[in-house]
Amino acid sequence: MPVMRWLFGWTAPSEINFYKLIPHSFRRVFELNMVLQDFIVPIEKAKMALQFFNEQVEIYPVWLCPSRSFNEPGFFKFDEKPDTMQLDIGIYGIPKNPDDYELVKSNKIYEQFCLQNRCWKALYADTFLSRDEFYEMFDPTMYNKVRKQLNCENAFPDVYEKISARI
Repeated sequence: MPVMRWLFGWTAPSEINFYKLIPHSFRRVFELNMVLQDFIVPIEKAKMALQFFNEQVEIYPVWLCPSRSFNEPGFFKFDEKPDTMQLDIGIYGIPKNPDDYELVKSNKIYEQFCLQNRCWKALYADTFLSRDEFYEMFDPTMYNKVRKQLNCENAFPDVYEKISARI
């Protein structure tokens, strides 16, 4: 083990604070240059959505994962037919024309497409939606009820505050 530490120790600094700096600096590079988004699309709008995202970024391969929504209360807002198939369209990578990609502008275009077509953005990704637009896409009824029931309204930030981008 001492030989490994002597040979490769410089790659693993002993200060844990150094490790905390690495993700932040790389995150900024990724945020500004890469698309990391998932969109949940009603299956009947899948072709249109794939064409739209192809025109926007031309990133391949595209993640396609079918799922079924159920008529149960929750965070997603559904049209009149909640028991339908959905398609998760995942786009991860650098756009074909990276010089044309602007993080905020591009995401706002994706989000408007989602709002107009009753689609959803995955909540792991930053959003540039206004609070009203966000809750047009998602139903906070049950979420707010649970927050109140567990007395955590003031203890933790609202989901919108957690994922809305601050660039």
